[in-house]
Amino acid sequence: MRKATVIALAAFLALGLAAESRAATALEQIAEFTVPEANQGVGVDARHFYAVDNYAIGTYDKKTGKLVKKWEGPQTGTIVHLDSAMLMDGKLYAAREDTVRR
Repeated sequence: MRKATVIALAAFLALGLAAESRAATALEQIAEFTVPEANQGVGVDARHFYAVDNYAIGTYDKKTGKLVKKWEGPQTGTIVHLDSAMLMDGKLYAAREDTVRR
């Protein structure tokens, strides 16, 4: 067997034999908002959530669900499609399709 296969198999077996967690899971929905930009992804920080659509990003207040700010790019611009969202070090990152319109 190849070394990588052996390592992967060992990791799989070790994870499979690990003790089962007995922690109780409790989730409680505290709010629900209708957000038009939330078609591709949502990122969250302490005060806001950021909804991502193909050409737009909306910043919303987490407590009220009210729109705080919106950015919208032209549908004929260089951004073909935004997807997903992640916040790191105070910056919002969204993946974009790297295709040039012709």
